[in-house]
Amino acid sequence: MVFKLRLCHCSDETEVVEPQRVVQADTPPQPSPPPAQPGNPSGNPTDPAVVVANRKGDVLIKHTILKSDHFPGCQNKKLIPLLDGAPNFRKVPGLPVYGVAIPTVVGLRLVLETLGAEQGRRKVLWHNMREEPVLYINGKPYVVRESSKPFANLEYTGIDKTRVEDMEMRLKQDVLKEAAEYGNQIMVAHENDDFQVIEEWEAVTEVDVQTPLEVYRELAEDGYDVDYLRVPVTDEKAPKERDFALLQRRLWQLPEGAALVFNCQMGRGRTTTGMVIASLLHLRQRVTSLTLPSKAQDGLPDWFVERPALVSPRGGEASREAELRSGKYGVIRSLLRALEGGATSKALLDSVIDACNAMQNLREAIAGYRVRLTHESNEDKRNALLQVCLEYLERYFYLIAYTAYLFDPSFNPQRPQQVSFGQWMKQRPELMSVLQRMLRRNPLAALALHRPSRPPQAAHQPRAQGQPPLVPDGAVKPAGASDDDDEDGQAEDETAVLIANRNGAVLGAHTILKEDHFPGCQSSKLANIVPGAPNFRGVPGQNVYGSGLPTVNGIRAALVHVGCVPSTSEPDAQQATALWYNMREEPVVYINGRPFVLREDERPFKNMQEYTGIDTARLEQMEARLKADVLAEAASLEGKLLVARELSTKADGQEAGSLVDNFEPVQGPDSVQTPREVYEALQRNGYHVQYYRVPMTDGTAPRESTFDVFYEHIKQAGPRDPIIFNCQMGAGRTTTGMVIACLVRMFTSGNGKWHDHEDMNAHVPCGFSPRSTISDDVGGDSPRGSSDDEAGPSLRWQESGVPGVDDVDQSSRDSSMVEADTMEAASLKEGEYVAVRRFTRILERGDDAKSSLDMVIDKCGALVNLRTAIMRYRKPRRWFRFFRPEINVRHTAFKRGSAYLERYCLLIAFTAFLERSLQLGTTMTFREWMAARPDVGQARDAINQNPAGALAPVPVGALPQLWGMAERTNSRELGAEEQKKVLGKRRGSTLSRRSILKSYQPQSSAKHNAMQVAGVLDIRKAKGLPVYTLGSSTVQGVRNLLSALGARPGGFTHVVVTDLREELVAYVNGSPYLRRELEMPSAALHHAGIPSAKLEDMERRLRNDMMHEAVAWNGRVLLHREVPVPDSPAGSPAAGGMGVKGMRRSSDGEDVTRKEDVKPDAAVAAFWEPTGDMGDIDRGLSTPLEVYQGLAAEGYQLTYRRVPLSRERTPEAADLDVLHHQLLMQPEGKHVAHLIVSRTATGSSARFAAAFACMFLRLNMSNTMANASSGMLAEMAASEVAGSPKRLRNGSNNDFTSLAERMSLEPLPEHAPVSAALMGEYRNIMNLCRVLPNGIEAKRAVDEAIDRCCAIGNLREDIHRCKTSSESQVPATAHALQMGQSVTLAARRLGLHYLQRYFFLITFMCFIESSRANLSFARWMADRRELKHLLTTLSLEAPT
Repeated sequence: MVFKLRLCHCSDETEVVEPQRVVQADTPPQPSPPPAQPGNPSGNPTDPAVVVANRKGDVLIKHTILKSDHFPGCQNKKLIPLLDGAPNFRKVPGLPVYGVAIPTVVGLRLVLETLGAEQGRRKVLWHNMREEPVLYINGKPYVVRESSKPFANLEYTGIDKTRVEDMEMRLKQDVLKEAAEYGNQIMVAHENDDFQVIEEWEAVTEVDVQTPLEVYRELAEDGYDVDYLRVPVTDEKAPKERDFALLQRRLWQLPEGAALVFNCQMGRGRTTTGMVIASLLHLRQRVTSLTLPSKAQDGLPDWFVERPALVSPRGGEASREAELRSGKYGVIRSLLRALEGGATSKALLDSVIDACNAMQNLREAIAGYRVRLTHESNEDKRNALLQVCLEYLERYFYLIAYTAYLFDPSFNPQRPQQVSFGQWMKQRPELMSVLQRMLRRNPLAALALHRPSRPPQAAHQPRAQGQPPLVPDGAVKPAGASDDDDEDGQAEDETAVLIANRNGAVLGAHTILKEDHFPGCQSSKLANIVPGAPNFRGVPGQNVYGSGLPTVNGIRAALVHVGCVPSTSEPDAQQATALWYNMREEPVVYINGRPFVLREDERPFKNMQEYTGIDTARLEQMEARLKADVLAEAASLEGKLLVARELSTKADGQEAGSLVDNFEPVQGPDSVQTPREVYEALQRNGYHVQYYRVPMTDGTAPRESTFDVFYEHIKQAGPRDPIIFNCQMGAGRTTTGMVIACLVRMFTSGNGKWHDHEDMNAHVPCGFSPRSTISDDVGGDSPRGSSDDEAGPSLRWQESGVPGVDDVDQSSRDSSMVEADTMEAASLKEGEYVAVRRFTRILERGDDAKSSLDMVIDKCGALVNLRTAIMRYRKPRRWFRFFRPEINVRHTAFKRGSAYLERYCLLIAFTAFLERSLQLGTTMTFREWMAARPDVGQARDAINQNPAGALAPVPVGALPQLWGMAERTNSRELGAEEQKKVLGKRRGSTLSRRSILKSYQPQSSAKHNAMQVAGVLDIRKAKGLPVYTLGSSTVQGVRNLLSALGARPGGFTHVVVTDLREELVAYVNGSPYLRRELEMPSAALHHAGIPSAKLEDMERRLRNDMMHEAVAWNGRVLLHREVPVPDSPAGSPAAGGMGVKGMRRSSDGEDVTRKEDVKPDAAVAAFWEPTGDMGDIDRGLSTPLEVYQGLAAEGYQLTYRRVPLSRERTPEAADLDVLHHQLLMQPEGKHVAHLIVSRTATGSSARFAAAFACMFLRLNMSNTMANASSGMLAEMAASEVAGSPKRLRNGSNNDFTSLAERMSLEPLPEHAPVSAALMGEYRNIMNLCRVLPNGIEAKRAVDEAIDRCCAIGNLREDIHRCKTSSESQVPATAHALQMGQSVTLAARRLGLHYLQRYFFLITFMCFIESSRANLSFARWMADRRELKHLLTTLSLEAPT
C-alpha cells in the first residue's frame, strides 16, 4: 500500500474554535482484526498489497481501495451547530438553503431531525453532488480510489445519476463477494491523525452495506420526509449546462417551507456551488430585476442590497490585487461586455456568493490560489494550482452567465418554448469564445500573471481648472487605503484612475476608446484616392472594392467615388446601390465623425479577438450599449470623453506612434453614432447604400455561414452594384471578402470565367500604386502586434535592424541548398503546401478550383495576397537564430500561418462548391455542402491538429530523380520528356497532372502467410476463427483465394468482404494501382472521414479519367512502379527507414511507432500499359466495387462492402456500427468466412478490424451455443445498418456476469509476468472498466480476441511499443526537425490513436451485451457523456 500525506483543500477558516453546541452520536464500533482464514492462498493473504492487487470486482478492481470519506481536519469548527457525523453543516442566512459534507447514516438522521423532517413535518430536498461512486459500510461512507493515488478523485465527467447509482450497486456486490472470501470482512482504508493511509478490516453483512440511494430510501421508510436526488458534478470543476437545467426543473416550484440541502465530499466546492444556484433560483422567484435594491426589502434576505462600488483612487499592486479579489479578471470583464446586463449580473451573483461563503468564497478562492501559485517553486504543484485557478474561474464564468440567463426578459420556465440554459449559451457562441481564447489558450493572462503591454506612463492632457474629479461620487476605497493614499494619489496619473474605475456596461474598468485611424494605417503600396478611407482600392473590371475603416466623411467620399450619390433627378431604375460589408468584429463607435474602437488598457494595440462567433444583432447591441456608456461618461465629465490616440509626429518627448490620452468634446447625443446609425443617416440623405455587418475574427478563416451570407447577397445584386468591404485596415478580412465576391460574380454571372467589365474600370486604376506587386503583406508604421489588419512582422524586423533571411551571407551555403531553397520558395509561392494538396485531391477538379482561386487572389492582391501571406508567416525571417528569447513571437507567427492556410484551403473548397453549383444548378448552401463532405471537414481539422505537417511544402527535390530514374529497358518504358508530356495533359476530375497510378507489391514473408495462393502475396488468418486479412492482390489471386476458402460457384462457404482501403484504387488488367502524388509516390493519400459512397464515386471518376487517357494515347495508360535504389543503405534516413528505398522492409508487419512515410521520396519508373474496356476486371479498367461485383456475377459466394479506415484517423462509433453490420451477414445454410481487405494484411486498420471480428464472433459462438437457436443469425442478417441491426443477446437475462464462462476465457494469473502496459492496463482503460458494467470481463474478451490475431498484429503490443518509443530519448531526424516534429511526439500520437481503438473495442463489447435492441452504438455512446470524457483524456500512463 502506498502511504502519502494528504493535501487538504479545506477553507482558510478551518481553525479550531470552541463550539457552542455539539450534537453527538454513539461511538462507532472498533475495527475488527484481520480474518483468521482468508480465502487467498498466495503470499501473505492479509497483506494489503496482496489483497488490493488481487481484487476481481467489477468496480472494485485490482489496485483499487475503499477509502473512508471522512478524514482528520475535514470539519470546519467555526460552523454552528456542529453535528456529529455531518461535517460542515450550515445555512444561507435568510434562505432555506443548507450545505453539508457527506454524512454518516447517523449524521444524516441528525441533519434531518435538525431541519424538522422527521414524521413528515417538513419536506427536505436533498442533492448529492458527488460524481464518484460511494458506498456506506456500517453506516460510514467509503469511496473508490486508486491505490497509487488515494487522495485523487476518479473523474467521470458527464456521467448521469442512473449510471453512477448503477456503479454503486455493482460496487456493493463486489464488496459482498470479496467479504465472503475473507470471512465476511472487507479491507478498507482510513487516514490517521498524521494524514497517512492505513488499512483496516471491517466486518460486514449484507445489511451493513448500502448504496446512498438505499440509505435515503430507508430513511423515507422510517418516516423522514426526504426527497433524494443525485446530481453528479466533477470535483473542482464547473457544473455543466444540463446540471443547471436539472436543478432548475427541481427547484423552481418548491413545496411550501421545503428545505434545500446540498452535499459533496467535504461540503465545500460543489456544495457551495449548489447552494449558490439554489439561492439564485429562490431569489429569481421573488425579484424580476437584476438591479439590487438600495435597502433591505420585505421577504428578501438582509444581505440582498446594493453595495457601494469599489474604486481605486490610485494605482499600484495593492489596488490591482483588490480588483482581482473582487473578480475583475480579464476573462470576466470580457464576459460582462458581451452580456446584456453583465455588470449587474455579476453584482447580484457576488452578493449571493458572499452569503454562501461559510466554507468557500469563490472569488476569494481564485485569488487565494493565484497568490499561492505565484509563490510556488515546484513546477508540478504550480501546474496543479494553475489548473485549480482556471477551473474556479470557469465556474465563476458560468455562474455569471447563468445569472444573466435567469434574469433575461424572456425567461419563464413554465412556458413550453422556454430555451434551456444550454440552448441559451449555444445561441451566444461568443461567450464560449471568451472562455476558450482567454482562459484556455492564455491562462497566465486570464489570471493577470502576465506583463501589461501598455507603457505605464502614457502621455495625457492634464485636468483643466474646474474640471470635475475623475473618481465618481459614492465610490468607496479598497480596504487598507488611507487619507495619505488620497493625497499621494493627486500626483498619480489621473487618467489611469478614470480608466481603472470605468463602470459602463461595455466601457468598463481597464478599457479605453482608441481612435481607429493611426499613423501608418495607409499602406505605401496604395495611392490615397479617397480621403478618410485608408487603403481604398478596387478589383479591375469587377466593381468590387476594399477599404480600411473609414470616417463618416470617408464613407461619403467612397460612395461618391463608386457613383452611389444622391440622385439629382427622378429616381432611376438603373441606379446602382452599393452593398457595404463591415467585417469588424470589435465594437466600434463614431465620435464626431471619427471611428473609435474598444480596447483593453493593457493591450491597446491588440484587437479584442475573444468574441469569435458573435452574431450581427448582439454585436450591434454591444455597440448601442457602448454608445450609452460614452454619453453617460461624457455627461459626468461635463461634455468631455477620455480617448486614446497615436501620435503622428514626435511631440512633448513622445515618439511618433506613442499612445496618448486626451479629452474629446462630446456636444450631445448626435456626436456619437454606431456604425449602423451612420449608414442609416446616409440612406436618409439619399445615398444609395445597403449596409451589412458581417463579423469576422481577425486572422482567422471565415465561417461557412459567412460564405453563405456573401453568396446569397452578391448573387442577387446586379453587375452594376458596387460591393465594398472594410475591416480595420482593409487588409486580411477585407481582401478575403473581395476574393469571395469576385468568385461569386465569376460563377454566377460569368459562367466560371473572369470577365472584365470595361464600364466599371473608371474608378479603379487610380487606386493602385506601381509598388502594388511588392511582397510585403501590409505597409504601416504603427508599433502594434502582428495582425491581419495591422503591420506585419516583416516591417518591424526591418525597422529594428534584426537580420532577416535576405541578410544572411549566402556565399557560405552549399549551392544545392540554395537551389533547394529557391525551388521550395517557388513552390510555396504557388501555394504548394501538404494541406493544400490534400484539399485539391479530395475535391472534384481540385486543381482547377485552385487555379481559379489563385487567379482571383492575384487580382485582389493589391494590398495582401492571401496565398503568399501564408509563406511569410509559415517561416518568419530567421532573426530567431540570433534572438532566442523571441521564441513566443515565432510561435504566434506560426499559428497565424496555419490560420491563413486554413483560410486558403476553405477558399479552394468554396471555389469547388461554386463550380459544382454552376454545373448542377443546385440551391445547396456552402454550409450544407460542407456538412455533406466529412472528408473536407477532416482535411480542415488536420490543419489544426498538425499545423507543422500541414504547412510543410510539397517535396520538390525528388522530381529530378523521378525523371532520371527511368531507363528504356523495354519498349513499354518511357523517358522523362514523354512522361512530362503525358502527365501535363492529365486534366481529369481525379487524375490531374500531378497524379500518378502506382502499383504496390508488399515484400511478404511466406512463413507468415495463412496459405499459399497463386496471385496472393499477403494473406493472414486469426487463430481458430474464419477471419482473414488480405493485402494487395490481383483479381485472379482473389479468385484463387475464394476458391481455396470454399466460396467458388456452388461452394459451401460465403465470404463477407470488408474493404478498409481509404485510398483511391483502380484495377488495370486485373492488377491494383493506387493514386499517388507525383512528388510523394510512397505517401499514402488517405481520404480520412470520407463516406464509402463518395469514395466509390471518386473511384468511378478515376476509372473514367483513365479511359479518357487510354483513348487519347492509343489504348494505353501511363502507370508507375517503385524501383530499388542500390546506393541507398537500408534503413537510412534517406530511405525513410525502409530496407530498400521505397520498398517495405521484409518483416512481420509495419512499424507501428511512427508514420510510414518519414521521407516520402521513393523513386518510381513510368511505363505504358495497354488496356481494354471499362468494367472488364481482367483486361480492362475497373474499380474495386466492380471487381467484387464481377466475381459475384461469376458465381463466387461473397458479399462486399467498403468501410474506409486508416491510421490517419481514429474510428468513430458509426464505423463500428458498419463493421457490426458486416459481421451479421449469415446466409442460411452457409459457413461464413470474413475477409478484411487492406493495403497490407498487417496494417493497423486490418489489425483493429480483425480483432473486432474475432471478439464478436467469439461472443456470437458462445451465445449461439447457450441459446441453441439456429435461426437467430439469419433473422439478424435481414436488418439494415441504417436501422440499427438486431444483436445477439444472452437469452436468459441479458446479464454480463457469465461472459467469462460463456466464452471460456482463461482465468487471469495471480501475478502477471508482464508489465501492466503490455497487458493493456493503462490508467484510463482501467477507469473505463470501472464505469462500464462488467468492464473487466469485456476487457478480457477483447484481449483474447487480440491474442487470436497474433499473425496479423497485436494491438496491445502496438500501444506498448509506441509508449516505449515515446518515453525514449531518440533524437529526431533532420527532416523531422525541419517539419517541426519529433520521433517521440509522433510515437505518442500514434500510441494514443491505437489506445482509442482499444477503448472502442472494450466499449463495444459492453454495448453488445447491455444495449437495447434498436439502439445503434453511435447513439449509445452519445448518451454516455462520461465515455466521451474518458476517450478525450486517454493517456499512455500505466499504474506502477
